[in-house]
Amino acid sequence: PRIFDADEVEELSEQLGDGIYGETDSSILYYDPICTDVVETLRDSIKVSKNMIDNLNDYNNMLQHNEAVLTDSTRKNFLREQVSQSNQNKAMRHLSRSLRFFYDEEYRNALSEVNFAIELNPNLAIAYGRRGSIYYKLGDNRRATLNWNVALQLDPEFTEIYDMLQAADENRLKPVEIGKIQENIK
Repeated sequence: PRIFDADEVEELSEQLGDGIYGETDSSILYYDPICTDVVETLRDSIKVSKNMIDNLNDYNNMLQHNEAVLTDSTRKNFLREQVSQSNQNKAMRHLSRSLRFFYDEEYRNALSEVNFAIELNPNLAIAYGRRGSIYYKLGDNRRATLNWNVALQLDPEFTEIYDMLQAADENRLKPVEIGKIQENIK
Protein backbone atom coordinates (compact mmCIF):
# COMPACT_ATOMS: atom_id res chain seq x y z
CA PRO A 1 0.00 0.00 0.00
CA ARG A 2 1.02 3.53 -0.59
CA ILE A 3 1.94 5.42 2.51
CA PHE A 4 0.87 9.02 2.72
CA ASP A 5 2.63 11.49 4.90
CA ALA A 6 0.70 13.74 7.25
CA ASP A 7 0.64 16.72 4.85
CA GLU A 8 -0.85 14.63 2.05
CA VAL A 9 -3.46 13.17 4.37
CA GLU A 10 -4.44 16.63 5.57
CA GLU A 11 -4.63 17.91 1.99
CA LEU A 12 -6.80 14.96 0.92
CA SER A 13 -9.01 15.40 3.98
CA GLU A 14 -9.64 19.01 3.01
CA GLN A 15 -10.46 18.00 -0.56
CA LEU A 16 -12.76 15.16 0.42
CA GLY A 17 -14.43 16.91 3.31
CA ASP A 18 -16.54 14.95 5.74
CA GLY A 19 -17.58 12.30 3.21
CA ILE A 20 -16.72 8.64 3.44
CA TYR A 21 -13.04 9.52 3.08
CA GLY A 22 -13.21 12.27 5.69
CA GLU A 23 -11.43 10.23 8.28
CA THR A 24 -9.48 7.47 6.78
CA ASP A 25 -6.24 5.77 7.15
CA SER A 26 -3.59 5.68 4.49
CA SER A 27 -4.35 2.07 3.43
CA ILE A 28 -7.83 2.99 2.17
CA LEU A 29 -6.44 5.83 0.11
CA TYR A 30 -4.29 3.30 -1.70
CA TYR A 31 -7.46 1.65 -3.02
CA ASP A 32 -8.99 4.95 -4.17
CA PRO A 33 -8.06 4.55 -7.89
CA ILE A 34 -9.44 1.01 -7.87
CA CYS A 35 -12.60 2.16 -6.10
CA THR A 36 -12.96 5.04 -8.53
CA ASP A 37 -12.80 2.62 -11.45
CA VAL A 38 -15.36 0.34 -9.83
CA VAL A 39 -17.64 3.29 -9.03
CA GLU A 40 -17.34 4.56 -12.62
CA THR A 41 -18.10 1.10 -13.94
CA LEU A 42 -21.15 0.90 -11.67
CA ARG A 43 -22.25 4.38 -12.76
CA ASP A 44 -21.94 3.31 -16.39
CA SER A 45 -23.93 0.17 -15.61
CA ILE A 46 -26.61 2.27 -13.93
CA LYS A 47 -26.72 4.61 -16.95
CA VAL A 48 -27.03 1.64 -19.32
CA SER A 49 -29.75 0.15 -17.12
CA LYS A 50 -31.55 3.49 -17.01
CA ASN A 51 -31.37 3.74 -20.81
CA MET A 52 -32.70 0.20 -21.09
CA ILE A 53 -35.57 1.07 -18.75
CA ASP A 54 -36.31 4.22 -20.78
CA ASN A 55 -36.25 2.20 -24.01
CA LEU A 56 -38.53 -0.44 -22.53
CA ASN A 57 -40.91 2.28 -21.28
CA ASP A 58 -40.96 3.80 -24.77
CA TYR A 59 -41.58 0.37 -26.27
CA ASN A 60 -44.36 -0.24 -23.75
CA ASN A 61 -45.95 3.11 -24.67
CA MET A 62 -45.74 2.19 -28.35
CA LEU A 63 -47.40 -1.17 -27.66
CA GLN A 64 -50.15 0.53 -25.66
CA HIS A 65 -50.69 2.96 -28.55
CA ASN A 66 -50.86 0.06 -31.02
CA GLU A 67 -53.33 -1.70 -28.75
CA ALA A 68 -55.50 1.42 -28.67
CA VAL A 69 -55.36 1.70 -32.46
CA LEU A 70 -56.32 -1.95 -32.88
CA THR A 71 -59.11 -1.61 -30.33
CA ASP A 72 -60.48 1.42 -32.17
CA SER A 73 -60.19 -0.40 -35.48
CA THR A 74 -62.00 -3.42 -34.07
CA ARG A 75 -64.79 -1.24 -32.70
CA LYS A 76 -65.05 0.56 -36.04
CA ASN A 77 -65.32 -2.76 -37.89
CA PHE A 78 -67.90 -4.02 -35.41
CA LEU A 79 -70.02 -0.88 -35.83
CA ARG A 80 -69.67 -1.08 -39.61
CA GLU A 81 -70.82 -4.69 -39.47
CA GLN A 82 -73.82 -3.73 -37.34
CA VAL A 83 -74.77 -0.96 -39.78
CA SER A 84 -74.29 -3.35 -42.68
CA GLN A 85 -76.49 -5.95 -40.99
CA SER A 86 -79.14 -3.33 -40.31
CA ASN A 87 -79.04 -2.19 -43.95
CA GLN A 88 -79.18 -5.82 -45.08
CA ASN A 89 -82.34 -6.38 -43.03
CA LYS A 90 -83.95 -3.20 -44.39
CA ALA A 91 -83.00 -4.15 -47.94
CA MET A 92 -84.53 -7.60 -47.50
CA ARG A 93 -87.77 -6.07 -46.23
CA HIS A 94 -87.93 -3.89 -49.36
CA LEU A 95 -87.23 -6.93 -51.54
CA SER A 96 -90.03 -8.80 -49.80
CA ARG A 97 -92.44 -5.94 -50.49
CA SER A 98 -91.26 -5.78 -54.10
CA LEU A 99 -92.06 -9.47 -54.53
CA ARG A 100 -95.54 -8.91 -53.17
CA PHE A 101 -96.07 -6.01 -55.61
CA PHE A 102 -94.58 -8.09 -58.44
CA TYR A 103 -97.07 -10.93 -57.87
CA ASP A 104 -99.89 -8.39 -57.65
CA GLU A 105 -98.66 -7.02 -61.01
CA GLU A 106 -98.00 -3.61 -59.46
CA TYR A 107 -94.69 -3.32 -61.27
CA ARG A 108 -94.02 0.36 -60.62
CA ASN A 109 -94.40 -0.15 -56.85
CA ALA A 110 -92.25 -3.28 -57.09
CA LEU A 111 -89.59 -1.29 -58.97
CA SER A 112 -89.66 1.43 -56.32
CA GLU A 113 -89.13 -1.12 -53.52
CA VAL A 114 -86.29 -2.82 -55.39
CA ASN A 115 -84.60 0.56 -55.91
CA PHE A 116 -84.80 1.22 -52.15
CA ALA A 117 -83.23 -2.19 -51.52
CA ILE A 118 -80.39 -1.44 -53.96
CA GLU A 119 -79.78 1.93 -52.30
CA LEU A 120 -79.39 0.19 -48.94
CA ASN A 121 -77.23 -2.63 -50.26
CA PRO A 122 -75.88 -2.25 -53.79
CA ASN A 123 -74.27 -5.72 -53.67
CA LEU A 124 -77.47 -7.79 -53.62
CA ALA A 125 -77.56 -9.85 -56.81
CA ILE A 126 -81.15 -10.87 -56.14
CA ALA A 127 -82.24 -7.21 -56.15
CA TYR A 128 -80.77 -6.67 -59.61
CA GLY A 129 -82.30 -9.94 -60.77
CA ARG A 130 -85.70 -8.84 -59.50
CA ARG A 131 -85.31 -5.39 -61.06
CA GLY A 132 -84.43 -7.05 -64.37
CA SER A 133 -87.58 -9.15 -64.16
CA ILE A 134 -89.67 -6.08 -63.38
CA TYR A 135 -88.21 -4.18 -66.34
CA TYR A 136 -88.87 -7.19 -68.53
CA LYS A 137 -92.49 -7.26 -67.39
CA LEU A 138 -92.68 -3.54 -68.17
CA GLY A 139 -91.44 -4.25 -71.70
CA ASP A 140 -87.97 -2.71 -71.30
CA ASN A 141 -85.77 -5.59 -72.50
CA ARG A 142 -82.60 -3.48 -72.59
CA ARG A 143 -82.85 -2.50 -68.90
CA ALA A 144 -83.92 -6.02 -68.00
CA THR A 145 -80.84 -7.51 -69.66
CA LEU A 146 -78.58 -4.88 -68.13
CA ASN A 147 -79.84 -5.62 -64.58
CA TRP A 148 -79.64 -9.37 -65.08
CA ASN A 149 -76.02 -8.98 -66.20
CA VAL A 150 -75.25 -6.88 -63.10
CA ALA A 151 -76.77 -9.66 -60.99
CA LEU A 152 -74.48 -12.17 -62.71
CA GLN A 153 -71.45 -9.99 -62.10
CA LEU A 154 -72.29 -9.91 -58.40
CA ASP A 155 -73.11 -13.62 -58.22
CA PRO A 156 -71.89 -15.72 -61.17
CA GLU A 157 -73.58 -18.79 -59.67
CA PHE A 158 -77.05 -17.20 -59.89
CA THR A 159 -78.25 -19.85 -62.37
CA GLU A 160 -81.81 -18.54 -62.59
CA ILE A 161 -80.48 -15.40 -64.25
CA TYR A 162 -78.82 -17.47 -66.99
CA ASP A 163 -82.20 -19.11 -67.57
CA MET A 164 -83.90 -15.69 -67.74
CA LEU A 165 -81.36 -14.35 -70.24
CA GLN A 166 -81.67 -17.44 -72.41
CA ALA A 167 -85.47 -17.32 -72.31
CA ALA A 168 -85.42 -13.60 -73.16
CA ASP A 169 -83.12 -14.29 -76.14
CA GLU A 170 -85.44 -17.02 -77.35
CA ASN A 171 -88.54 -14.81 -76.77
CA ARG A 172 -90.05 -17.37 -74.41
CA LEU A 173 -90.86 -14.66 -71.87
CA LYS A 174 -93.95 -12.53 -72.45
CA PRO A 175 -93.75 -8.89 -71.32
CA VAL A 176 -96.90 -7.23 -70.06
CA GLU A 177 -98.86 -5.33 -72.64
CA ILE A 178 -98.65 -1.54 -72.61
CA GLY A 179 -102.35 -1.13 -71.74
CA LYS A 180 -101.95 -3.20 -68.60
CA ILE A 181 -98.95 -1.10 -67.52
CA GLN A 182 -100.95 2.10 -67.76
CA GLU A 183 -103.73 0.58 -65.65
CA ASN A 184 -101.21 -0.12 -62.90
CA ILE A 185 -99.86 3.43 -63.04
CA LYS A 186 -103.36 4.84 -62.38
